[in-house]
Amino acid sequence: MDARTFVEEKLSQTRAPKLPRPEVRRWIRAGAPPKADGRRWTQDEIAEYCGVTREEVSKWERGRRRPSGDRLLLYAELLDELKRLAETDPR
Repeated sequence: MDARTFVEEKLSQTRAPKLPRPEVRRWIRAGAPPKADGRRWTQDEIAEYCGVTREEVSKWERGRRRPSGDRLLLYAELLDELKRLAETDPR
């Protein structure tokens, strides 16, 4: 079995992360505490992090599309971290 087949098999066995509802995704991004530079996360920054366009992130946040593969994992990971930061922010 080559490496690609092995990885694809492992990914297919892994349960895809569950994303929050689209309106909650927008709230998480907007409600997360500011970054070190004092600004909040933008759709452009999330798009860059996930390797997609801002328009694609907008579709994810409106529930028009759902990320898949590595992008789903990156997006879910980022949302989890932003949610955790929002919940622990003392403000």
